Amino acid sequence: MQAYRNNRKLVIALNPLPHSGSQTSGETACEICKRILMDPRSNRYCSIACKVAAFMKKTNNAEPPFLALRSPSPPPPPPPSRSPSPDRNPNSKRPRKGVPHRAPVS
Repeated sequence: MQAYRNNRKLVIALNPLPHSGSQTSGETACEICKRILMDPRSNRYCSIACKVAAFMKKTNNAEPPFLALRSPSPPPPPPPSRSPSPDRNPNSKRPRKGVPHRAPVS
């Protein structure tokens, strides 16, 4: 699915965005709605709805499912644990600052 940036965040469209310009039928277009794709080598669909529509059209069960999730990767190793100091409880917050002490008036 084609991603784009909006307000400096990476976004994937849920539904196809409005077409800008003419539609193409070449390899550079979405397989469902024929919207022009920015990177056709890595994207086949412009939105989640187009990918679901292609999945619903699929009739041959011998084809590999292109909506399958990747195999789960092993969890990252836990960070090295530091032993808490014996005088502090690691679950408690830091105590608040006490009564302020003013400088002596001379």
